[in-house]
Amino acid sequence: MKKAEMNVALIGSGLIGGRHIEAVQKTDGLRMAVICDVVAEKAEAAAAKYGVAQTSSNPDAVLADPSIDVVIVAVPNRFHQDVAVAAAQAGKHMLLEKPVAHNMESALKIKDACAKAGTVVRVGHNERCWDASILARKIVQAGVLGDVFTFRNVFSHSWDVVSIDDYRWNLEISGGASMMDITIHSVDLVRYLIGGQYNSVASSLRHVFMPKAVDDNVNLVAEMSNGASGTFTSDRFSPLLHFTTELYGTKGSLHLSQSTVGGATTGPLTVFSSIEAPDLPEEMRDYLRPRTKGIHSTQKPDGWHHLYPPHRNPYLNQMRAFSRVLHGEEPGIALCTLDDGIHNLEVMHAAYTGMNERRWVDVPQPAGTPWVIPHYD
Repeated sequence: MKKAEMNVALIGSGLIGGRHIEAVQKTDGLRMAVICDVVAEKAEAAAAKYGVAQTSSNPDAVLADPSIDVVIVAVPNRFHQDVAVAAAQAGKHMLLEKPVAHNMESALKIKDACAKAGTVVRVGHNERCWDASILARKIVQAGVLGDVFTFRNVFSHSWDVVSIDDYRWNLEISGGASMMDITIHSVDLVRYLIGGQYNSVASSLRHVFMPKAVDDNVNLVAEMSNGASGTFTSDRFSPLLHFTTELYGTKGSLHLSQSTVGGATTGPLTVFSSIEAPDLPEEMRDYLRPRTKGIHSTQKPDGWHHLYPPHRNPYLNQMRAFSRVLHGEEPGIALCTLDDGIHNLEVMHAAYTGMNERRWVDVPQPAGTPWVIPHYD
């Protein structure tokens, strides 16, 4: 019998950890029981900020506590394996922050431990959980675009939102800077929207600007099993936050800009379709905003539809969906599974090999292919 309220432990109280705490505290069926960080002062500061009574600096003790049902793993990437494997062996359900691990070897050890444990595991790819992303996926699945064969994603984000000493810029700990911090979000989101698997990639990964020699300028070309192909461009030097995904199909196109700041887009979700407006999915029509005052949206003659879905906290959407999964209910959002997260990491792995060897690389690569981060000096 599932517990009406499950006790949650957060391991890793950094930037993203705080967002998970807030989300747990606003989610039915979950209780934020303990904040754990190996740096005791960080756990105590987070507990004071969010009003959590219990802290710990000992992850092993937290995982040994039988009252803890769920663990959120938000430690730096290199330490995901240690915490996630131990959590699985302790029989804890888990929300594992992306990426699954800092390399493929660690990710596969996590997969093996979780398979043996049989517990619920989801990966924290929160970009799936924006309301606009959820609606965009439904639009694609309803056939509004026809068959999608081309995509383009741009993710520009300044590096200095965190310290230059942050673990994200230490390649031994992170496994990659732009690649593992933002490009992997883009790779996950496109597959979430249009389905399929990644078959092969080619890559150009460069350092051009940041004070550390890391990948701050990323370009990938990818081909998929469903016939779609497209590009991913990511950078960490642009002062503009810009995260846009474009899909092009046989009946229309979709432009998704759910977290863009600035004048580079007309709205969070814009769709062109050759399908007549009265025949569009009802949920899509619910969020249409007429282009011209006084003209009803169903009378628009040009095929363009501007949609304004809610703009709620994606971490909260994610946590509420995760709670529903834990309680055996329909989540309402296709959260990232462990297999999904590992496939995303396979794309990162292939991109590294492609850059090092200057060629197209199949996804996944043969077992045992070394994970070699390119040199950016």
